Amino acid sequence: MNNANGKDGTGTVRKNQFKRKRDSEDGSVAGDGYSSEEDYGNEMGEEPDHASLSEEERHETAESFSTAEAARRQQRLEKNRKKARDRRNRKKIMIEEMQRGVVVISRMNDELRRKKPRTNEEISTVWTSW
Repeated sequence: MNNANGKDGTGTVRKNQFKRKRDSEDGSVAGDGYSSEEDYGNEMGEEPDHASLSEEERHETAESFSTAEAARRQQRLEKNRKKARDRRNRKKIMIEEMQRGVVVISRMNDELRRKKPRTNEEISTVWTSW
């Protein structure tokens, strides 16, 4: 994918050219000796460079890319929303459990505070009886 400035960083997309000699049977060089990147890529079994596509093909490619990208983005957003909803639900459950724990511990603490004076009294009685 090209960056915002193009392949060469100048703001334009240039076709990289490779100098290749094409020897015919008689040893002469065929053509001008230059071949564009997409020609080279095609011989290697690769897809042609985006710059070699016609305006219509580029529009179709960009449209299909943007459609596919939009679909992936939509799926990602939906997945993210679901994960956020699940996380909020887990957090809500965790907070409710903690609140129940606080109630239980507070009741235990209140009961212990009520028992403490009696227990201290019993202890002092036992110590004085020895």
